[in-house]
Amino acid sequence: MAHKINASSFCRYTLWWALTSTPPILSEFMAGSTVAQVGIFFFVVGVSMYWKRATKWTAIATIIYGLALTLLHPNAYGKIIGLYHWGYWALLLMFGSAFIYFFVSLANKPLSEEKLERLFLKHK
Repeated sequence: MAHKINASSFCRYTLWWALTSTPPILSEFMAGSTVAQVGIFFFVVGVSMYWKRATKWTAIATIIYGLALTLLHPNAYGKIIGLYHWGYWALLLMFGSAFIYFFVSLANKPLSEEKLERLFLKHK
């Protein structure tokens, strides 16, 4: 019973702290995280539903690129390579993810027709 009370108290304290005195840096990283997730997963999940040339290597390359660029957020390590503005970082992440996604998918061997037929059902 003592463990449940301690965990409950910890959760209440954490939520109260987040609602009343959130550090500004946390707010900025949360916004950056949202951009990174959209930039990466829009292509890996959304576009892959329609782009028949997508492969597992396309998804892996896009995720690795997006995660690497997430570390280069202007308030993390981005200033080391000259990324000072949040907007440039966001555009580089989204357009870079698009480039990596389509480049890798076009550079790889496409899936066989049999596998595509199983994945993409034809409507009659």
